[in-house]
Amino acid sequence: MNTTRQYTQSSRADTTAATRERIARTAMAMFFEQAYDDVTIVAIAKAAGVAHQTVLNHFDSKEGVARAAAEIISAETKAARDIAAPGDTEGAIRAIVGEYERFGDA
Repeated sequence: MNTTRQYTQSSRADTTAATRERIARTAMAMFFEQAYDDVTIVAIAKAAGVAHQTVLNHFDSKEGVARAAAEIISAETKAARDIAAPGDTEGAIRAIVGEYERFGDA
């Protein structure tokens, strides 16, 4: 009996997007813990569980990975700011403290 595996482009795209995000989030964490110059593509790849060529395929360079990490930070910071409605002082304070707790030492 000859069976073939079901294959869809959407599942491949989902896997690619998940890998890209995992690499960017891994790099983001590393950039918070270490100086930019001390973080290498090889170290990012190892921590993300991929080959260094996979990182290059997704981002072209360390600068590309850093841009992707910055985009994640920007989107998450905007989402945190949007928690508090205009005039909601307590909500604004919670958002600011939450962001400080997350990024304060960086």
